[in-house]
Order: sequence, then structure tokens, then C-alpha cells
Amino acid sequence: MDSVNSTNSIVLNPSDDSSSPYYLHPSDNHGALLVLEIFNGDNYVAWSCLITIALTVKNKVAFIDGSITSPSTSQLVSHITWLRATNLVLSWLMNSISKDIRNNLLYVVSTADLWNELKTRYLRSDGPRVFHLEISLSYINQGSLSVTEYFNAFKTLWDEYVSYRPFSICTCGNMSTCTCDLFNFLLLRQQSDYVLKFLVGLNDSYASVRSQLLLVVPLPSMAKVFSFLLQEESQRQLRNSACNETHALMAKQFNQPTIQPKFLKDKLKKSSLHCTYCGYNGHRVDRCFQLHGYSPRWIGSKGK
Repeated sequence: MDSVNSTNSIVLNPSDDSSSPYYLHPSDNHGALLVLEIFNGDNYVAWSCLITIALTVKNKVAFIDGSITSPSTSQLVSHITWLRATNLVLSWLMNSISKDIRNNLLYVVSTADLWNELKTRYLRSDGPRVFHLEISLSYINQGSLSVTEYFNAFKTLWDEYVSYRPFSICTCGNMSTCTCDLFNFLLLRQQSDYVLKFLVGLNDSYASVRSQLLLVVPLPSMAKVFSFLLQEESQRQLRNSACNETHALMAKQFNQPTIQPKFLKDKLKKSSLHCTYCGYNGHRVDRCFQLHGYSPRWIGSKGK
């Protein structure tokens, strides 16, 4: 009878069900680091997104959104199972928070309380931050950056800006029966603004490419725009490389010393000689035939 009860308790234990959020995999270590980005007080938006994704993969996101509450202590098995799982998630969160912030969060009793506390403290939805992002998005430009570097800098600002401007959620229930497709229209407009602001900051050297993209109706997605610009940048680099090689070859040929034939060298050498006796060029006075006599092999005309 005891063995039957023991078997039932094992089956009913939610920590043994791999599809349950209470399930603890042997590799789930309380000292593990879920995300590489440590929360330092200034990166709440990016950090919270990464943590949510990681906990979703672990099937533990319900412990931070308040979906799972503490069972009664009278349900001993369920309470212990919940306590183990929530403390594991709490350890993961603490590991991803900087030491200065973590020290004043040690007495938070649950993961949901910790999550809400951080959200209340650090999710800055005030006007000054949005105003700063608006200015940054208006003045950011490519400059000396590559297309990839400019895109990464722009996207970081845009993602944070959008996080402060989420779409409103329908609470009356009429959105499910709406036939005007308003939500998709708003989403398309937001993506168009995303592309337009990105194209504004491109260098003037991409003016022709930008004009081609703006003629497309509707505007292509940011992924297609980025891919198109990368191809254009690669082609320009190839053209510049070929042009530089041509210039280097021409400069090498231009600077190479000219090799003159031997008879030209002799002719130039003779033209620089002058005889002070007969007054002719091409020889000196010590080899002047008119002064010293002509050679028996001389076949030309003879002077005085």
C-alpha cells in the first residue's frame, strides 16, 4: 500500500512533468547565467527582453509575470515544488544583476515581486527619455561608419524608442471582429517610419540608391533595405579595390626608369662634347682630326 501511495505521489509531482513550468532539468543550475548582458540600471529595456526570452525557453516565464502564485502550505508537495522552481528563477535573475543593485534586493521574497520592483524603478517612461531618443533619431547619420555599423547604432535607438511607444491593446473585444484591418495599417506605418528615418541618415554617396528605394510602393521592409545596401557597399568596395590596383600599376610603370638603347646613349654622349679647335660638336680637341690628322680608315669629307 505504501508503494502505491509513493508511486501516486511521484506521478502527481509536477516537477516530474517536462511540460510543466515546475519541471527542473538536471542541467538547471542556480549559479547559471541566463544572459550575457548584466543589468546595470541603464539597460533595463534590453535586459528585460533578453531575460524574458531566456525564461520562455526554460518554460519559467510564468514565475515573473504573476501567472503562478504560491500554493498553500497545506499542499506540501505543490508548495515545495513551487518553492524550488521560484528560487531557481530568483537565483537566475540575481546572477544577471550587477552587484550594486543586487545588494538591496536580497530580501525580495518572490520572483514576481523582484520583477515588478525592477520595472517600477528602472522602466523610464517619462517624457525626457523619449525626447532624448527623438533627438538622437533625428540627428544620427552614417558619417564614417559602414552600413552595418550605422544600422546597429540606429536600430538600438529605434528599438528603445518603440518600447516606449507600444500599440494600445483592445480591451472591449471588438478588435477581433474589426474588418478595417486597423492594427496592420498601424504596424505598416510604424515600419515605414523605421525605414524612412534610417534612409535619412545615409551618406549622400547613397543618394541614388535611396531614390530607388523611395520609389517602391509600399516601402520595402528594413531587412530588404539593409540587404540591398550591403550589396551596394560590397560592389563599391570591389570597384575601389580594382581602381586602386590600376592606379598602383600605372604609378609603378611611370616611375620605372627608361632603358635607352646603346646607340642613343652614345649619340647623347657625343652631342655633349665640343672641340675648341675646329668649333664642331661631337669630339674634344684631343681627338680633333683637323689638328692631329685623319685616320686612314676615315671615309668622310676632310676639312682644313
